[in-house]
Amino acid sequence: GLTVDPETFEPVTLDLPIALGVSVRARSLQEAPARVSVEINRRAIGEIVARPDWADARLEAPRVLWKRGPNVVTLRAEGPVAVDWVRFAKADR
Repeated sequence: GLTVDPETFEPVTLDLPIALGVSVRARSLQEAPARVSVEINRRAIGEIVARPDWADARLEAPRVLWKRGPNVVTLRAEGPVAVDWVRFAKADR
């Protein structure tokens, strides 16, 4: 797993840019929830809220945000957050 405090990067390499769902399993390392913003190549796709218990969240990243070759997924947290995994799958739409 990863600790996001205040940010971490996850590289993703694509043969072709496609819309992808970005799923994150995370938890806050404090008693209070912590917001985590998710960016693809420095462009925001949304926020998840990490609570003190492990939970999964999913955001959709449209094709226009991805490029062929290496891409950078950035997680920025407002407090210390543990991330068990980040997964990518074809978007629902």
